[in-house]
Amino acid sequence: MSPASPASAAACGKLTITEMPSTNYPNRSPRAGTAVQARGRAASDVATAADGEEVIATLRSSGCSSVADRLDYLRTLVAEDPEETPIAVESLRRLALFIMDQRRLPDPEIGVSPEGFAQAEWRVGDDGLLAMEFLPADVIRFAAISHPAGIGTQRVSVNGVLPTADTLDAVRVFTDRLTSQ
Repeated sequence: MSPASPASAAACGKLTITEMPSTNYPNRSPRAGTAVQARGRAASDVATAADGEEVIATLRSSGCSSVADRLDYLRTLVAEDPEETPIAVESLRRLALFIMDQRRLPDPEIGVSPEGFAQAEWRVGDDGLLAMEFLPADVIRFAAISHPAGIGTQRVSVNGVLPTADTLDAVRVFTDRLTSQ
């Protein structure tokens, strides 16, 4: 997800940031201490869950009922159609830990990739989007894009594959906007 003619682009490993001049999105500033650490017994229960059902039950008992309900629905679809790919348990664990630790964010739309990885998506502002795919190896594949660029506005686009804490730093301008909506 990058604009057709970015004014600037920076690549850092598997991270790409593109920008066009604007006033709506201030410069990104790094924020210390962003390690994702879901706390307490719930995080331990997710980490040791034998299957997706236990992960979903832990999400529900932790107060994340809407996400748990959506995951239950997706599991029902898989049970009804054997051609559907089930959610990989390790990916589901990563999503659950993220959701429990990032409670400041609104509940995302939840989906499953064709490879069976859990996905979360948030609408940012009027036309922006933040999407994350939770890979089993404690990394997140992500893409975020702001509203369409126009006169006096900046389009910000960020995408990559990074460890969870680094992903949060990379998409900070989007998550900050989500929490202020």
